[in-house]
Amino acid sequence: MQTPDTRKGAWSLILISDLKHRKGCAIIQADAETKIGDSLRRVKDAAQRNPHPLLLLIQLIKDYYEVTKDKLRKVNQELEFVDSEIGESLQSPDRMDNGSETKFGILSYKLHEATQKLEELYLRSDFEMGVYKLLQDRLKKKEERVLAYMVNTYSALSNSCRQEIRRLPDTINSQTDVVGYPNVTENILGSRLLTPVICSCTVLLPRAMRNHNS
Repeated sequence: MQTPDTRKGAWSLILISDLKHRKGCAIIQADAETKIGDSLRRVKDAAQRNPHPLLLLIQLIKDYYEVTKDKLRKVNQELEFVDSEIGESLQSPDRMDNGSETKFGILSYKLHEATQKLEELYLRSDFEMGVYKLLQDRLKKKEERVLAYMVNTYSALSNSCRQEIRRLPDTINSQTDVVGYPNVTENILGSRLLTPVICSCTVLLPRAMRNHNS
């Protein structure tokens, strides 16, 4: 099993266990951004209560989700900043006269970055849901019900994050429409006619974003 090919936080896992899931071993490869040591310590603690070879995979995917959630939080913060700047420009037409091209250039770049990060978020979310489905299919025995409940809980959290990710394209597209033509605010407010602008923004949606948004 291997995580998607993203910039940081990647790992691969080979997990071997007996048919009764009583004993197992694992081979892990990870980059420096993956805190494997922390995951292993949590697995050791959990094994005191519910020993199981799949505990390692459960912990790894849980920690992976936590990173996805943090990445999503940062993207949302950037989009909230862009939205705030757009709102202030709509309320104060005079702000358009001083450095508007520079400001909207910065906002355009932030939206471009958000689009790139969205591609990674989709990949991470798809991987998480695939792993949770695999774990749910494996944990069927009565004595595994505690672990199954844990996996179902984590899966629900990951799915909630996934739904939020799927709403991001609409936000990015809406903000891009305004940032790409900043003087549209002047027309909305009726302060003056639209004039040509030097700063424009075109955001090309990556393939994964188009597929998920359709």
